[in-house]
Formats: sequence, structure tokens, C-alpha cells
Amino acid sequence: MEKFDLSYNNLYTLTEPCKFLSLKKEIERIVRVRDLEGLTGLSGELVSFVNSKRECFWMLVAVSEWLGYLYNKIESEENEELFSFISDFNFDELVRDRIDFNPEEEFAIRFNSERRNEEFWRTNRDWLWSNRGGEEMTFPELIISNAGLEWYIHDDWGFDFRNEGDVLKYKHWAVSSLWMGLREYCREFPDSEELAICLWTVFDDVMEEMQGSGLNWEVIEMLFGNILNIEMDEWNSDDSDRDDLEPYDNYVHDIKGLSGEVLDRDIFDLSPFRWGVED
Repeated sequence: MEKFDLSYNNLYTLTEPCKFLSLKKEIERIVRVRDLEGLTGLSGELVSFVNSKRECFWMLVAVSEWLGYLYNKIESEENEELFSFISDFNFDELVRDRIDFNPEEEFAIRFNSERRNEEFWRTNRDWLWSNRGGEEMTFPELIISNAGLEWYIHDDWGFDFRNEGDVLKYKHWAVSSLWMGLREYCREFPDSEELAICLWTVFDDVMEEMQGSGLNWEVIEMLFGNILNIEMDEWNSDDSDRDDLEPYDNYVHDIKGLSGEVLDRDIFDLSPFRWGVED
């Protein structure tokens, strides 16, 4: 079997769920042959990669969640040797021992759930995001600022970043930050409509210049597909066979229904990797 490419250049491009799936499959293969050296080595390489590309912190969360999924899957298979192997491997502890920065200090952002105006027609600027104690702004504006990116309007295709590769940097930074922001917001116990609004302020291209780029929808797909193992297509009211899905706002996906499932599963309450940070 061809060896998985753990080069930093390859890992940095694993943004789309279909691409990140290749890493998940490699992890499952190593687990099923009970290769402790291989699993430890791969995990160490991932932490080293994230130490050099901090914006990719979300990948460590995704691998932790994937190993949790495999744990439950293998437990149901009643394979004692395999279950013992995955039970004894502590990925989260390995990460804590080897990571050389505090992700909370890098990516902790907050969603302000208090609407800024009471007009009948809502806009996606009615709810804003901020760093802890910082100026409130829209989600993409905050990510661009925190990541130190510059953008402009290209004559041929519109919105673009100044530096080659910054599209990937934006996606990575946005997913890592959104994970932290959602985890923080869910401590306020929002209902499904409130969480749907929070997600809407991310993917609705609140920056006029970004409209039509699809960039922020890709951020949502990355978080749900790569970290939470939820396929967004399953929540597409136009393409799904399910009759319980309802479009949200002007979008075909049932964002409110999806938000309800996320809250029912206590995903963010049980999330790994919590570092302290002072307000």
C-alpha cells in the first residue's frame, strides 16, 4: 500500500472533506493493524505540523473526534484486542505534551448573540463577533484581521487575497476560530434557531465583496465534515430523500435542523483540548 503523504505541503491542502478523508482512512488502517509505532509517529507528525502552522489547529480536534468515532465503532464490533488497542492510545495527552502554543490564546473568539437592532428585516450584520474584549466586527472581517491577511478585488474574478496561498490560510484560521467560538457560545445554551443564526453569520457572505465566492460556506463544510463527521449534503432539502428538512433563509440546507442535532449530541460540551486563558 502506498504510504500516506505526511509532508507539510500535502497536509496544508487537506481542507475539503473528501481530501481530509484520506487522512482519516490512514488512521483507521493503522488502528486496525494495531500499529502503535505508526499511530504514535503519525500523531507526532501532525502535532509538529500544527506547531509550524498554528492555523491548522482544527486538524488535531478532527483527529481526536475521529479516534473517538473509531472507539465507538470498534466497541460495537466486540473485538477485544482491537478495542484494547484504541482504548490504551491517548491522542489528547500526546497533543498536550507536544503542542508548543495555547490554541485558546490564538483562536478564542466570541459570538455576540444580542441583536444590534430590532427592525423587522434582519441582516447578517445584526450579530457580530469579537476577540475577547476586542472590537466587534463580522466573522470574515475578524478572521482576516486576526490572520493578518490582505485582500483586493481582482478584475476577472472578484474577491481575492494578496498573497498566494492565503485562501488556504483563511480557511484554516476560520475553522480553528469557529470551533473555539461555537464551543464558547454553546456554554450559553442556545436553542436551535439561535445556533442557526450564529452559523448564518458565518456562511452568508456578510462582506459584500465576498459574496458569490463560497469561501465561508466551505468553512462550514470543513468544520462539520472534517471535525464532526457530518455530511452537509444530508441536510440539503432539495437533494435529500428525507421529508423533514426545511430550507433556512434563502439556503436549501436545513441549518436549524442541523443545529438541533448538534445541540442534542452535546458535541461542543464534550469537545477535547481545553486550555485556560485569561479574559
